[in-house]
Amino acid sequence: MEWNLRDRVANWQRGDWRVRVDLASNPEVVLSKDRSDQLLRFSISPVDSIQSNPASHGLPVDDFYVRQSDLIVTCPERKPYPFGYQVYFCVAAGKDDTFALELWLSVQTSTLESHPQLRLNFDENFWCPDVREQLPIRKHDQHFGIMVHPLDESDTRWQNAKHFQSLLVFGRFMEKGVIRRMRLRMIGSGTSIPSSGWLELFNDFAASPLPLTA
Repeated sequence: MEWNLRDRVANWQRGDWRVRVDLASNPEVVLSKDRSDQLLRFSISPVDSIQSNPASHGLPVDDFYVRQSDLIVTCPERKPYPFGYQVYFCVAAGKDDTFALELWLSVQTSTLESHPQLRLNFDENFWCPDVREQLPIRKHDQHFGIMVHPLDESDTRWQNAKHFQSLLVFGRFMEKGVIRRMRLRMIGSGTSIPSSGWLELFNDFAASPLPLTA
């Protein structure tokens, strides 16, 4: 149950659950359950929220490595973006047939002022379109969910576009040398999770200790 790094691709497997992270450029992530069509796919890309015409390309992955059970990916600052970012992928133990992938996101800038932002890009209408269902939990067919830690809710918002859905994170003003961090948790289950189960999973996440990151 360790990350396997090969040809700029990271793979992790536990039982039927698999995680694949493509590290060629903007990290692309696929969570899937073996021998089924259940999967969650998304990519992570940078955005400068004050640019009127933000660049369409991202930041290349400069470094990636495994520390204990975590995959750490670094995308350093490079034009046209005045900031860099880092992602920790941490696989969390789940109950029964439930799987959790926790993301620890951080942004850092070396400029005097910046508004760094990251975008998690999902397939169109993957997440529940019910407008009554807001953060911190959003679900798909009761088998997949994404949770935002309560301390980080103010730094997140959804964006629904024609061909994709996005979770925008960060975006506030930052001075030179400042580092800002936040946590998300992706949940997958081989069986349908009832509402009470989602609430229990979220409460577990909310009560979990803050990670010690470098």
